[in-house]
Amino acid sequence: MPTDLHPAGWLRPGRLLLYALVLTLCASNLRAETLVPAGPEGPNTEALIQKLRSDDPDERDAARRKLNEAGEAMREALEKALAAGGKDPDFAAQVKQILKELGQNAVLKRFDAPKVADFDFTAKPIKEVLTAFKETYGWQVIAAEAAREKPCTFAVKGATFFQALEALRQAARLGYKLPEEADEEAAKRELPFELVELGEKGAVFAQALGPFLVFTASTTVQRSKHADYLQGTAAETLSLNWEAFLVAEPGLQAGSMRIRHFKFEDAKESKVADLNVNLDDTTGAANEKRAHCFTFAASGTPDAAFASPFNIRASLSAQVPLKLVTKRIELAGAAGKTFTVKDGTLVYEKLHQEGGEWKIHFKTTGTVSELHSSGLVENDGDEEGTARTEFAPSTRQENEEVPKNRPGIYFVDAQNHVIDSQGQSLSGGNESWTAVISLPKEPTAIVLQALEEKVEKKYELLLKGITMP
Repeated sequence: MPTDLHPAGWLRPGRLLLYALVLTLCASNLRAETLVPAGPEGPNTEALIQKLRSDDPDERDAARRKLNEAGEAMREALEKALAAGGKDPDFAAQVKQILKELGQNAVLKRFDAPKVADFDFTAKPIKEVLTAFKETYGWQVIAAEAAREKPCTFAVKGATFFQALEALRQAARLGYKLPEEADEEAAKRELPFELVELGEKGAVFAQALGPFLVFTASTTVQRSKHADYLQGTAAETLSLNWEAFLVAEPGLQAGSMRIRHFKFEDAKESKVADLNVNLDDTTGAANEKRAHCFTFAASGTPDAAFASPFNIRASLSAQVPLKLVTKRIELAGAAGKTFTVKDGTLVYEKLHQEGGEWKIHFKTTGTVSELHSSGLVENDGDEEGTARTEFAPSTRQENEEVPKNRPGIYFVDAQNHVIDSQGQSLSGGNESWTAVISLPKEPTAIVLQALEEKVEKKYELLLKGITMP
C-alpha cells in the first residue's frame, strides 16, 4: 500500500502543517458563505430591507425589486421590520406594499409560471407514467383498468401538468371520460375525469391551455324542415349545439371565467350565424386538493355550405382575485343590526326553523347585493359570442371551509364549515335585495367576501377537427 494512503502517513509533521492550512482555508470559505444567507434572518437581508430607507430613489427601487424577486422567503423578515419600524411612515408604506405584492405574486405565479417538467418514456406502462406525474406535479389522474398496463412512448420538454397529460393521451391513443352527474366518487377526486381507451363509449378529446384543460363533451345537430306552401318547396334548417367542460389545475385561484369572440368555423373559415354562448360554474371553490371545473355550451345556425369537421375559436379569460375584503357576522345577538362591507350593507333580520329547514332572513344593499346576485358584476354589454360565469350557489364537498379566493355570501356552522342552500326567495333589484335562504342545518355565522383587487389572464382557444354527427 502506498505510504500516502496508509493511516500512519497522515501523521507526518509536514503533512500536519499542510492539512492544518487546508482546514483553515476551508473554514474561512465556510465563514464567507454564511455572510450571504438565503434565508430571511441573515445580515444581507436586513441590509437590503434597510435600503428602503435610503434617500436615493434608485437604491430604494433596486432593494424593492430584489426583495420581490426573493419571494416568500422574505416575508418573515419584512414583517419583523414592519413591526420594529418605529415612526417612519414612508418605510412602513414600502414594506406593506412589498408584502402585498408577495401575496399577489404567489397567486399569479400559478398562471404565469406553472410548474413544468421534462419526460422521456419508452414502452412505459401508463400506470407508471401517471405515478411519475403524481410525483412531479402532485396530482393523481385515474386510468381505467383496461388502459393501465398499456405501454406508451413519448417525450416532452417544459410541459405543464395538462400538457404532459395531453402528450400521454395522444401517444397512447386514449380519451378522457367525464363523470356522470350522479358519480359521487368522481366528485371527490382531485380531477374528475379518467383516461380510457379511445374506442370506449363516452371518450372525448381535450386541449391543454396553460393551466386549463378544455374538453369537447358533446356535439349535436338538429335538423328541421320548413315547407313553403306558396312556392311548393321545402327547406331544411340546421342547429349546431356544442357542449364543453373546462378543468383548472387544482388550487388555481380562478375566481370566474369569461369567453369572448366565440365562433364555429369550417375548413373554409365560414362562420356560424346566430351564435349563443352559455357558461356555468359547476364545482364552486377550488382548493389545493380539487380542481375547479366549468361547463359551457354554444349553439348556432349554420348555412347549407357549412361542413364538418369544423374548428372552434375563442378568447378565454380568467378573473384572478388578488385581494378580498372579509366580514364575519356572528348571528347570536345580531338581529336587527347593520353590517357594512365596502359600499354595501347587510341587515340580518332573523333565523327560524320551519319544516325541517332553517330559514335565514336578511336585506342587502350595494356591494353586498352584488355578492348575493353574482359575486362579481362586470357587464360587457351584449357582445356577440360572449359568456361568463357567475358566483352562484354550487356543489361542494362536505366540511369545506369558506374559500379564500371567492367573493360571495357564505353561511357557516359551528365548525366553520360552509352550508349550501337548499333554496332561496329573493325580491328586489340590483341596488337592494330582500332574501330568505333555506338551509339544511343551523348556521352560526354569515361570512361576506367582496372583491377588492383582481387581474385578468387571457388565453386563446382553438379546438380543431370537431365532427358533426
